[in-house]
Amino acid sequence: MRRDVSRIDDPRPDGEIPDEAFDAVRDVLGHKWHLRIVSHLLDAEPLRFSSLNDRIDAVSSKVLSESLSRLEADDVVDRRVVSDKPLSVEYTLTESGAALQPVVEAAVDWGLTHGATSYR
Repeated sequence: MRRDVSRIDDPRPDGEIPDEAFDAVRDVLGHKWHLRIVSHLLDAEPLRFSSLNDRIDAVSSKVLSESLSRLEADDVVDRRVVSDKPLSVEYTLTESGAALQPVVEAAVDWGLTHGATSYR
């Protein structure tokens, strides 16, 4: 059963959602750690690499670094070098990343309401 998801300002006459829309969301938030990273940056930014690493249990530094690089390439996260010695980097959300707030909130709400019973 397909819901009508058309909006008043939607230029698509048939209300069909193009695959590219789903692909864009999946590419940005479909990775295991990306939703968590964006969520933490929405809660408190800027965050240094070490702070993010401390907040996200079970992620290795290597995987966190790769995830942040991917989010930066996708224009979701902005990386700023704060000091050279010792190297310190802060991460913030771009305008595009901040626009994910309602998506992240909806995903978390859904997970709390409908997630596996082990999480309730």
